[in-house]
Amino acid sequence: MRYAAWPAAITAVVIACGREPARELRASRSIVTDVILVVDNRTPEARWIYLRSGNQADSLGEVAHRSARSFSLPSSAGDSTTALQLEARGRRAVAGVRSPAFHLSSGHQVVWTLEPSAAARLTMR
Repeated sequence: MRYAAWPAAITAVVIACGREPARELRASRSIVTDVILVVDNRTPEARWIYLRSGNQADSLGEVAHRSARSFSLPSSAGDSTTALQLEARGRRAVAGVRSPAFHLSSGHQVVWTLEPSAAARLTMR
């Protein structure tokens, strides 16, 4: 009967060793969107939208023909001294229609309307 307690002791050790230590919960990380950019493409073709700063251009995505699409931009995309421009290119175009230069401001909405006549209108709210 000396060995009758061994299975219970081994089971207790295995259970105690098998527990994972409690993990600390990490704070979630998120990007705060400060500026909403809406591109209203009224042209008969899809357009690729780029955000230009100096000689750099970052692709934001495609806006289908005769539709609108919203893009979320952190205000850090351009500091208050950096002039930004939007550019809309067709499928095979090397250069496209550009917006006037503008500065991002936290809490604002930028609406860029592309007209079929190759004209474009930029509105900041």
